[in-house]
Amino acid sequence: DGVLLEPGIPPIRSADSIRMFMGSFPGVVVESASVALDTVEVHESSAYVWGTYFERLHFPGQPRSEQRGRFVMHWVRVSDAWRILRYYRIPVTTVVPPTPPRR
Repeated sequence: DGVLLEPGIPPIRSADSIRMFMGSFPGVVVESASVALDTVEVHESSAYVWGTYFERLHFPGQPRSEQRGRFVMHWVRVSDAWRILRYYRIPVTTVVPPTPPRR
């Protein structure tokens, strides 16, 4: 019952739908991806994680792009496992490096 929330697209609900969305980028090359955690709060069977993310991606036929922003994840404890209930990504910048001139 997780939900992926990103600006500009409708909420993506359910693990299967999120998996399908993440797999809908054929040929994408993730050159670099990182997260930095700022704060983690645990309240009984619920936890919140705040931080920043950075991605350098290359889609076929498109220039390389860099994306960075903030995120917050709401985790819940279900039996003996922690599961992501909500994942919010808030892009701060999207930088597309200039394409070198053709020679």
